[in-house]
Amino acid sequence: MSPDITLIFLSILVPSLGYSVPLILAGTAEVMLERSGVINIGMEGLMLVSAFVAAATAYTTGSLLLGLLSALGIGLIFAIIYSFLILSLSADQIIAGIGLYLLGTGASVLGLYTVFHAAIMPLALPQTLPGIQVYTFGKISYLFFVSIAISIAAYFFLFKTKSGLVVRAIGENPEAADAAGVSISRVRFAVIIIDMLLVSLAGAYLSIDLNPRFVQGMTNGTGFIALAMAAFANWNPLLALLGGVLFGFTEALPLWLSVVMGISYPYQFTNMIPFIAVIVVLAGVIRRVRAPAAVGRIFKRA
Repeated sequence: MSPDITLIFLSILVPSLGYSVPLILAGTAEVMLERSGVINIGMEGLMLVSAFVAAATAYTTGSLLLGLLSALGIGLIFAIIYSFLILSLSADQIIAGIGLYLLGTGASVLGLYTVFHAAIMPLALPQTLPGIQVYTFGKISYLFFVSIAISIAAYFFLFKTKSGLVVRAIGENPEAADAAGVSISRVRFAVIIIDMLLVSLAGAYLSIDLNPRFVQGMTNGTGFIALAMAAFANWNPLLALLGGVLFGFTEALPLWLSVVMGISYPYQFTNMIPFIAVIVVLAGVIRRVRAPAAVGRIFKRA
């Protein structure tokens, strides 16, 4: 590979890996959650409010660690709310997910105007998470490698451990798992917590590393793309990892074309690229995959 081709390759690879981090985290989280029979369509809202809380905390305290922890705290709160709705009140998972989306989206906007009195933070954060600098193309965050480790760990948990087998059994036939003595609510509650924490981490990464400030609506559909990735990955965390990198490329491509290649075109078209890719990919795989049989279904003990 010639030096020029290598530089061009790196110029698209580095930002693609950066954009892939929240997709890998949220996609892996959704795969695990749906394997337990629960779906979370409110990821976009949780990512938004987590991004705001992380950025606002880091901005006011000067600590990225506190920003991350505060975002994880929001994830824990959302996990408790969602678990109460679907496990205790037996609420419809789709309706409850829409509620979480609206809550997170509204809370991020309210917080932004309350704290900063504007639609964007006045200043970018002075620092970001550490990573590996690649020439002048930016850095590969250490959180990228963490996200890879999380996906691999999720795969081994689901397919190589007894606890993972229990989770998958609940997602396929909760009645049979209940008859075998498994506490459906406890297992699902644990998986919901893991899901919400990973999604919150994805949101925090967006605002304190990828784009070190908070802008209204900055997730730009990342949560919904991650939701579609569960089907693309056939509910396999390793394929969710692959999907995260693939769709991360579609997120980075518009910026690369305009900044690096100097190609100008309407920004509305660039915003469409990731979603067009999702539609095309899902159209190709949707008939070849099968969702967990009990996903989205309310379980009530007889």
